[in-house]
Amino acid sequence: MIAELTSVAIREELDIVYARQRARLISELAGFERTDQTRISTAVSEIARNAYLYAHGGEVAFAVEGDAPCQSLTITVRDEGPGIADLGTVLDGSYSSSTGLGLGIVGARRLMDRFQIASTQEGGITVILGKELPAHAPPVTPAVVKRILYELAKATPASPLEEVSRQNGELLAAMEELRLRQEELVQVNAELEETNRGVVALYAELEDKAKELELANSELESFAYSVSHDLRAPLRAIDGFSEIVYEDNVERLDAESVDNLERVRAAAQRMGALIDHLLVLSRLSRAEVAHSRVDVSALARGVGAELHAGEPDRVVDLVVADGLECSADPVLLRTVLANLLANAVKFTGRHSTARIEVGGSIEGKNRVFFVRDDGAGFDPAYADKLFGAFARLHSEDNFPGTGIGLATVQRIIHRHHGRVWAEGAVEAGATFWFSLPDLPLNGG
Repeated sequence: MIAELTSVAIREELDIVYARQRARLISELAGFERTDQTRISTAVSEIARNAYLYAHGGEVAFAVEGDAPCQSLTITVRDEGPGIADLGTVLDGSYSSSTGLGLGIVGARRLMDRFQIASTQEGGITVILGKELPAHAPPVTPAVVKRILYELAKATPASPLEEVSRQNGELLAAMEELRLRQEELVQVNAELEETNRGVVALYAELEDKAKELELANSELESFAYSVSHDLRAPLRAIDGFSEIVYEDNVERLDAESVDNLERVRAAAQRMGALIDHLLVLSRLSRAEVAHSRVDVSALARGVGAELHAGEPDRVVDLVVADGLECSADPVLLRTVLANLLANAVKFTGRHSTARIEVGGSIEGKNRVFFVRDDGAGFDPAYADKLFGAFARLHSEDNFPGTGIGLATVQRIIHRHHGRVWAEGAVEAGATFWFSLPDLPLNGG
């Protein structure tokens, strides 16, 4: 839609004042705020003044273009003067003129949403100014256009003195608005400075907490080492002396006593293994994660070969997908696969044959891997308890272990900013998944 409103012929200096008044009234009736009314009327008067000074006259035409909600007030200023030879330098602000040519153009361009100018030596200059109607303003319908035309018809031109007085009022209002915005800016800056001080204090507090945590971790590691060292000695003594008693008296002891000695030795050895695993778990929180390219397929096959060498009589079909790779710490990732594959071998131990599968895929920004077996499985209701330290869903008699392996897996994956989870069902096997961020694969 294009609704033409009115036009003003620029033949003398008073016409510039009249064009400014028309621009202010039309923008007010179209729903513009006071500040935008001033911007529009100022831009119009500057371009009209150029037409009067440099082309000895022209025309200013007002219209509303577009359909709601994308409507704009469009003002077209035409003259038939000599044009502007250095229009490019005028628009970029580098043109210098003793008469002030170009300053009004640059200023008007900054005040409006839309500014187009065309200059020819034969046809003069055409300037198109546009300002989008405010979102809160009602759309300009034919009825609104009719009302604007009615108000324009009954409006009487103000005298130049009245216009100067109005302009001064607008200037004072603009200065007051700038002052208020300056005060708001000062207040915002003060609040920002206060916030910055708070952030600095928070960072300092976090740094203190980090140092305290580092100290606590160091003390915890020292404590764990000391306790494990102190516990190992009596455990070795229990195991050693039990072995001596067993070897020296096995022929004189009854079956129950022999069984008790064997239980004592097995418990001591199990507790020693538990201490070793706890130490490994505690050190994982402080271990550096050195990322490099890891051939997961080769790593899984290597771990599988070692497990087979430990139980050569077991029939285990290990299927590892080709081309699995990621960016991770190879030593820590080997620990993950060793725990998951060892669990798979263990929990398929009561089956005559076993199938274990290692695979993976890329999902979004993550590389996802799995270790799947067809063994004893687990009750899915307790899946969230699998990765806790000492968590066990099977009895020690059926499947011996320390209950630390999956906790170790989870801690390593978390150190890599990944996630680990499990799916399974009783006597229907289990699948353990872990995801790692899909980082660039570095050589190594």
